[in-house]
Amino acid sequence: MNDLINLVNEQGVITGRMERSEMKADDRCLAVALWITNNLGDVLLAKRGPRQTVNPNMWSIAVEGMVDIGEAQKDAAQREAFEELGLRNLDIPDAVVGHINHGSSRGLRHKQVYAISAGISVDDIFLEDKGEVAAIKFVPTVELRPIWEAEPDSFVGHFPLFLELFDL
Repeated sequence: MNDLINLVNEQGVITGRMERSEMKADDRCLAVALWITNNLGDVLLAKRGPRQTVNPNMWSIAVEGMVDIGEAQKDAAQREAFEELGLRNLDIPDAVVGHINHGSSRGLRHKQVYAISAGISVDDIFLEDKGEVAAIKFVPTVELRPIWEAEPDSFVGHFPLFLELFDL
């Protein structure tokens, strides 16, 4: 992981760079998210590990992370899929599905969201480091909103932005 991050505006245009450790609440960094569905159309969710400094033990889509300096966003999505789930060589399209902007306790994020349908199951995923991802599960898309509405405090605060982006 690179210690330098890209700073961006709300449109995702790079405006500068800084040390990750120096990021303040109003700094916005470039990040990616990967919406993964299986052959049944179920969405892969991940529960963040208990040692995560932001949103520990909370559910979100399976792959999210910052883009390193000099790294293409699509490459960052591939890297994060490997780091978090042990998945390699995913067929991630060049086009993004959309963008979301949200805040966290460690600054703002401009996330480019990619989506793939992959013929994978939970058995194909290797959680090497339980500190990053504690658990995973596939959830039918029709159940995502009801699950989130029943237990919103168990999901990251920006999860509804994904539901909105994918019209769920």
